[in-house]
Amino acid sequence: MNIHHRIKSLRLSKNLTQDYVASKMGISQRQYSKIETCDVKLDFERLQKLSEIFEINLSDMLTEEQNQVNNFNNNKLITNAVVNNYSQVQLDFQNEMIKYLKEEINDLKLQLNKKDEQVSDLIKMFSESR
Repeated sequence: MNIHHRIKSLRLSKNLTQDYVASKMGISQRQYSKIETCDVKLDFERLQKLSEIFEINLSDMLTEEQNQVNNFNNNKLITNAVVNNYSQVQLDFQNEMIKYLKEEINDLKLQLNKKDEQVSDLIKMFSESR
C-alpha cells in the first residue's frame, strides 16, 4: 500500500469525509482528492498536517506495522511475515528528519559554546574581583 492509499485508508477508518480533511488542511476537496488518487506529490508539511488530523504519529502513518503475506506454497499457508517496503515518501521523510536533527544538533552546539563563553567570562570576572 502506498502512502496515498494509506492516507485514504486512515481517513476512512476515522470516518472522516474528504471535505472535512480538506478544510482542516486549508485546501479544496478536489485538491485533497488528488492526494488520495496519487495525482500530487506530498511534501513534509502536508504529511505532518495529515498525521495531526488523523491523530497518528507521522512515522506510524508512513510505515505499515505489518503486512500480511499469504504464500500458498505446497498447500502451506504462511502468514504474518513482515515485509519491509519503504516508499520514496518514507525515505524522503527520514532524510528530512535527519536534516532537521542535524540542524538541531548544530544549534545546540552553538548554544553550548555561548554558555561556555559566559561561564568563562564569569570565572574571569570573579577572579579579577578578588
